[in-house]
Amino acid sequence: MPYDIAAAILLAAVLIVFQFKKSIHRRQNLYFLLLVICMIAYVILHAFMYYLEGTAHVAEHPLCILEGAGTICLMLMMTAIAFFSVYMAYVLGLSGVLGIRFRVGILSITGFMLLILALNPLTHWFFSYDGSSVYHREKLMPVFFLVVFLYLAIVASHIIRQKALSVRERAEMMLFVALILAGVTLQVILPDTNIAGFLLAVAMAALLNTTESAEHSINSITGLKNRRVLVDNAERLMRAGEKAAVVTIYVKNLKELSRTISLKSTENLEMSIASWLDALCKKAVCYQYAENIFALVLWKYTPDQVDKLLDDLTARFQADWQIGQISVALQAAIRVFRIPDDCISMQDFANYLTVPDQGPQLEHVRVSYAKDLGYVREQADMKRDFAHALQTHAFVVYYQPLWNCWSRKSDMAEALVRIKKPDGTLIMPQQFIGYAEKTGDIYEIGLQVLENVCRFVRDNHLIEKGIRHIEVNLSGIQCMYKNLVPDINAITDQYDIPHAFIIFEITETTALYGTRTFDDTIRRLREDGYGFALDDYGTGYSNITTLYKMPFTLVKLDKDLLWRSTESEGAQIVLRNSIRMLRELGVTIVQEGVETREQLQYMLASECDKIQGYYFSKPVSEEDYLAYLHREETGIGSLAGDL
Repeated sequence: MPYDIAAAILLAAVLIVFQFKKSIHRRQNLYFLLLVICMIAYVILHAFMYYLEGTAHVAEHPLCILEGAGTICLMLMMTAIAFFSVYMAYVLGLSGVLGIRFRVGILSITGFMLLILALNPLTHWFFSYDGSSVYHREKLMPVFFLVVFLYLAIVASHIIRQKALSVRERAEMMLFVALILAGVTLQVILPDTNIAGFLLAVAMAALLNTTESAEHSINSITGLKNRRVLVDNAERLMRAGEKAAVVTIYVKNLKELSRTISLKSTENLEMSIASWLDALCKKAVCYQYAENIFALVLWKYTPDQVDKLLDDLTARFQADWQIGQISVALQAAIRVFRIPDDCISMQDFANYLTVPDQGPQLEHVRVSYAKDLGYVREQADMKRDFAHALQTHAFVVYYQPLWNCWSRKSDMAEALVRIKKPDGTLIMPQQFIGYAEKTGDIYEIGLQVLENVCRFVRDNHLIEKGIRHIEVNLSGIQCMYKNLVPDINAITDQYDIPHAFIIFEITETTALYGTRTFDDTIRRLREDGYGFALDDYGTGYSNITTLYKMPFTLVKLDKDLLWRSTESEGAQIVLRNSIRMLRELGVTIVQEGVETREQLQYMLASECDKIQGYYFSKPVSEEDYLAYLHREETGIGSLAGDL
């Protein structure tokens, strides 16, 4: 009786707190609620049985009442353990075929057990009372406990295999199983107590403060299963050889909208999208991979089901979405791929979800199939080649000369990194630099490039040959590392390269996003004697204040300014006045993208300081760059000799 009272009070508290605490309505909540209600009914009925057993010989209650109450108690316990198992399946993110098999298996066994338990007052297979109202276990009672132990073992095995769980989450869930296991074991040993009900109530209270509040598998805003559950389920699908169709919805302008509308409105829009997607197809499971990336997974699908789903998605995203009084048009890039036909590895899966859409600008919606997404495969190949290059130091440096308009010879070069594949082909930086910045590998790549440059300059005596500077690209991500300055100094000093010889090139958009660490890194490098070049001036978020806020010694005009000046008088005015302004600021002016003799002559007349472009040379290997310098020195093959 004391255990029953304590369990009833604890479960009542859990039920009250649960009703006030939960903020997201989902099936997981439903099974938790059913579990708590089932346990409350069990402990109340068990306390009633305890009362009847103590008074039966006095009040002469019919034994059928005791047997009926005992039978219902066992049925409630079996149901509670089944609900706990199904609840844990939802917490662990078991979806699709795997989840269905799990739930159908548990509920089928439970249904069969409930059926034969209900016959106990007639058959006495599980327990009975003698004429003195003394309780006796019968021959099938071990089967009852065996089924309970089986459920707990299955749940424990899924907890162990669930890779998406952290160590803490796995330990917490195993503790819940251990509590219930201990309670049932003690119930086997001490049949006259209700220790199982009490420990199960303790487990419910613990669940309320962990899985029902941590939301480790659920997006806290939308209530959809999150990224970790999607990835883990996809991995298990591939391991099991199951077939599924995956439809991803990349809402391209959702992040941009979040900068123009309130946070609350953005969250409401996100919830509206999630709610609509979740209700779209009963045979699909909806996930949220990122703030603006959703995924629908269909198990045992038919082509017609996928087509119907795509039609519904297209129609909805072609219409406006309402947020209060605001109507917004969303741009959706929808991708369809199949497991395992189009997707045989987790790398493929991640690429289909995350590789940026490369189609033309969206108006509303575009649907792409795996066969149309060749660039996704190319991106996967690039990532594989990138990983190999990191391991084998396969990054090579190419050099593009900068021609001095005053001395009429090349006295600078820009160092540009490439990946050289085993077959000799090159991967251009625009294909992997963005990825390297995301992974953080850009820092190590930058140091490798700088060391290659310093070695090349020293071994080939470039300073003695009249080269005054080499430009090395510097990522804003690199500038966020506090050890950057000492690491750079260690490399240049190792090869006896004067600090002033190195000019770090920063893109204009990078310079705009300065932080305290970024600014401090630039200041320390400038104090140590390094120069700085501003790249791509005149494009993107052009900001004149950048020119005097940052310590630039050289500014490179974007090629678009030059190319447009041949077509537009307005562009000529902008270019001409940009050069005059930069001249007054006292910085060296470089014009990028010079490809024709006419463009070169125009820039010479504009009193530009240096020229960079294919007219003189494209980026070339170390050997070809040395050959270029030799030709220029000897006058053989020089393109500017008669200017």
